[in-house]
Amino acid sequence: MPPASCGTVPSPVAPRGGSFENVFIAPTCDDGGLAIGASLHLYHNLLDHPIAASDTPATAYLGGADGDEVLAAALALDGIASEIPDDPAEAAVNDLLADKIIG
Repeated sequence: MPPASCGTVPSPVAPRGGSFENVFIAPTCDDGGLAIGASLHLYHNLLDHPIAASDTPATAYLGGADGDEVLAAALALDGIASEIPDDPAEAAVNDLLADKIIG
């Protein structure tokens, strides 16, 4: 999709229409996170509510800490196969070279 499509909802027909061999739809191609980021900056820095110190590294992922078995079982409920490779980095490179989706 051309960069001009950022911020719009792409047509769901394009990927299924057969006219395109490869379609890439950019994730989060908008300014949706700016308002919450500005609010947090104001609250913590200008209104003197500092963020508490923590030994846990900062992360955007704030979900549960379910183990691999729980996640595999949840995927299996929908018939989705999963595996944990011995060398995740090498497996990711091989999948990307084979034009596969990783996640």
